[in-house]
Order: sequence, then C-alpha cells, then structure tokens
Amino acid sequence: MPFRFRAGKNVTREFRRIAREQVERAQRELDEQSEGRHEAVHDVRKRCKKIRGLIRLVRPAFDEYSAANEHFRDTARLLSVSRDATTLIECFDALVTRFESSKPADIELLRPLRIELHDRRAETTDDEQLDERITEVRVRLHDSLNAIETWQLHASGFDAIGGGFTKTYDRGRKAFRTAYKKLLPEQFHEWRKRVKYHRYHLEVISDCWPGPIKARCDEAKTLSDILGDEHDLTVLGDVLQNEGPWVIGEERVAILQDLIERRRGELRARARTLGQRLYAEKPKQFERRIRQIWKAWCRDAREKKR
Repeated sequence: MPFRFRAGKNVTREFRRIAREQVERAQRELDEQSEGRHEAVHDVRKRCKKIRGLIRLVRPAFDEYSAANEHFRDTARLLSVSRDATTLIECFDALVTRFESSKPADIELLRPLRIELHDRRAETTDDEQLDERITEVRVRLHDSLNAIETWQLHASGFDAIGGGFTKTYDRGRKAFRTAYKKLLPEQFHEWRKRVKYHRYHLEVISDCWPGPIKARCDEAKTLSDILGDEHDLTVLGDVLQNEGPWVIGEERVAILQDLIERRRGELRARARTLGQRLYAEKPKQFERRIRQIWKAWCRDAREKKR
C-alpha cells in the first residue's frame, strides 16, 4: 500500500503498518536488486529515511522515538559509502550535461575525471565488504519488524501527528532563513534535511486533500532535489580540492571548481524562490489549516460508513 494514512483508521495501527511496509519493501529491494546493487542500496537508504520521517511526524507522542530513529539512521549509514561514491559520478554527469553546450572545450578537458570517479568508487566499495554490510542491514531490517509491532502512541487522531508536523515545518522555515543569511554549505544541507522530512509528512497525509497537498508535496520534492544537487556539488568540490590536483591536475580542478560554483549559484537561486512559497505561512497558522483539513477528511470518512 502507499506511504499514506487511511481515513478513519486508528493512527497507531496505521503508523505501524506504514513503517512495516517500508521495511518489507527494503527487504525485497535487497533480495531482488532488479536494477543493480547500487540502485538497490539507494532504494534501501530512501526507505530508512522515509521511516525516520514517519517517526519524526509522531515524535511528541512516541516514547521510543530516539531508539527507533537511531536504529534506522545507523542501518542506512552501513550503506552510505557505496551510495556516496555513486552520487559523485551522478553529480559529475549532471554537471557535464548542464555545461556541455555552453562550455564544450572545458567539458572535453574534464571527461577523464569520470574514469577517476569510477576507480574511486571501486576502491571505496569493495564487493566483499559491501556484501557484509548488506548482510548486516538484512539482520537489522528483520529485527526492526519485531520492534515495530510493539510501537505505541500516547495520542490519537491529529493530536498524534500535529506536534511533529508543525515542529518540522517550523525548523525548515528557520533553516531556510539561516541558509540565505549565512550562505554556508552546511546550512543548506541542514535545510535540505528539514525539507525532505516535510515532504514525507505531506506525503503520508496526502489523502486528506489529494490535489492541493499532492501539489505541495511535489514542490517540496523539487526543492529537496535541488538542495540535494547543491550539496552533491559541494562534496564533489571538496573531493577535488583534496585529491584532484594529484589526480587530474590543477588546471582541470580550477575549471571544474568554476563550473561547480556557477551551478551552485543557479540552484540556490531556484531554491530560494521555492522556499519562499513553501514556507510562506507561520507555523501555527499552517498547523491550524492542516488540522481542519484532517478533521474534514475524517468526518467525511465516518459519514460514508453510515
């Protein structure tokens, strides 16, 4: 079933069901690896992030939040080395695509870097080591299914999710302002995490009012992707700064750093516009509106059962 609450259902049971389904999907993705090992690793990490977003939604009503959050955070981290190395290749490819028509000579000079990034991934993601990590992740996912069946919330209805929903929105709003005030990479990365959690929160309640909430969820996803691309460029730039001169030469590093800065500037400009739209409302205002939408949805579900 989708990553969504169903109308009129017990929130605690829905919370457990959604988490359980995400774990089971992660297990299947590791078993099947239909699109390759690295894509399966990426998918499993996404499942863990969605579960962490789900438990953050109910955090004020969930006494086991810290243990559950730590469990899925550490599970995803077991696969981070493999995914981070793949992300650098994807980031480089996207940068090439963006500038290959306007900067063809520079791009041609940079193409050998892709081979180096592939070699780097091979060095940092030893197959035997990755097998061991995947085995450990399988064990952790299996164990989590037993834990999920014991999860309890000490609130019901919108009261179970309202506090977490509003807190995440408020933190995202503050992170947005801080990012453009300080203009530091770590602040944009922090904002991106808040946007991603807000997106998951919208997704899980999207059946309340499918059209408008789905549209907002899509905007949040777009913003999260933009900020993700911006962060990946920062990481690529750091790798080049530390390793590049010895691998591809200072001239190529300087060219690539210039392209990275240009692209990061473009992405930050786009992110600012989306952020202004997404975080226009004050937190309490936004919470009241979502609460009324939730109540109307639940009332409609009850009336349909009569």
